Amino acid sequence: MKKCKYFGTDGIRGVVGQNFDADLVTRTANAVAVYISKRPAKVIIGIDTRASCDSIEHILAGTLAYYGIDVVSVGVIPTAALSYLAKELGADLGMMITASHSPTKYNGIKIVNSLGEKLPQDATIVLDALIAKHAKPLAVAEKVGRITKDLKAIKLWQNYLIKHFRKLVKPGTKIAIDCAFGSGTECAREVLHALGLHVTFYNDKPTGFNINDGCGATKPAYMNAAMKCHGDASVKGTYQNDTKCHLIRPLDTVFDIGFAFDGDADRCIIFDADGNHIHGDIVIYLLAKHLKDKGRLAKNKIAGTILFNLGIEKNLNREGIEMVRTDVGDAYVYNALKTQGLSMGGETSGHINIPEILCTGDGLIVALMVLEMLNSQNKSFDELSRDVSLYPQININTDATPDQKRQLFADKDFANFVKSKQIEHKDFRIIVRPSGTENIARVTVEGAETKACEQIANEIVQKIKEVL
Repeated sequence: MKKCKYFGTDGIRGVVGQNFDADLVTRTANAVAVYISKRPAKVIIGIDTRASCDSIEHILAGTLAYYGIDVVSVGVIPTAALSYLAKELGADLGMMITASHSPTKYNGIKIVNSLGEKLPQDATIVLDALIAKHAKPLAVAEKVGRITKDLKAIKLWQNYLIKHFRKLVKPGTKIAIDCAFGSGTECAREVLHALGLHVTFYNDKPTGFNINDGCGATKPAYMNAAMKCHGDASVKGTYQNDTKCHLIRPLDTVFDIGFAFDGDADRCIIFDADGNHIHGDIVIYLLAKHLKDKGRLAKNKIAGTILFNLGIEKNLNREGIEMVRTDVGDAYVYNALKTQGLSMGGETSGHINIPEILCTGDGLIVALMVLEMLNSQNKSFDELSRDVSLYPQININTDATPDQKRQLFADKDFANFVKSKQIEHKDFRIIVRPSGTENIARVTVEGAETKACEQIANEIVQKIKEVL
């Protein structure tokens, strides 16, 4: 399959002012104006909480309007809300300005179609090529587009979730949520309070420069400490994140469950009542089992990536549920759901997609589905997951620039080395892949023995260093 120069596994992303600069933003807007050939046309733009989002939005909106496309700015919203609103408001495309779980110095653009779905691979390749050749519409439209704001549009999304889950979750449940200083904060606040849940919010006051800073879905240690901090003198005030800027304040509340979003709230990780981080594949397993029990799991299959834990797949099989594996990236998972008519899929990282609710993954939907499951089963997460077994999985990241990644994965000797390791260790799964969003190569080894996994992974990492 043809590789893109600018689009990774989830849109375009880079360091603002470096590999994601004003020129790239302008060329992306020009490419979108070419891609949407009809007029009149409408594009909806949403943003996360990064300070850089405002200037990026101005470039996108101004360029699109110049070429006769109406632009509706819906403000700070979760990525899932943009998907929902793109369809509800009759847009031709939706553009979300976000770098998701990445640090504040990064930003990016995610694009969805008129149905709110992430663009299919062929459309992404077309747009990528248009950006690469600096494509522009042949002429300025006779009538320029209008730029308007609709900051109340988010209410449509909130009301949809409230209506869907009103009778499915148990009022009074005590919840802790780490919002990662991201764009999901206000939406979660409105929906969860409307459903009668008792919620304590952490990291819910973004400054424009603190998104994902030592907290959120990629930093589970924060919530682990927060949920254990119930007035215990041995815990009070002892936790600081890796940037030493957010102290956790002790609470007297004992939580039933905890959740952590990332910067654009399209992923969610789960914590049990004791603050233990629940492995993402276990969450997928339990939700799949719940949907099967309710007769809502189409074909008794789910979709997961090549990284999905082999031990959990065996648990699924024992429950009569089949796993369909895809490449890494929630766009690939959704494509499997759509083409095979499945009703659930997800990634270990907390991206979980349930098409009966929305065509893309959303952290708040995951949280609400977990609450629905706990209410239906009348059990704690610990009770539900007690007998679920994971295989050891070793993941090692190695620094690699884009050029080095291309060199590495074009190297036949390296490919043969990895292949020989897989043949030698046939009871293990070995996966080596380039990151689509970061300057790293990822090595994953999975099997029944931890030490053997570590040894195999380290041998491959050493080989990578030799090649580079």
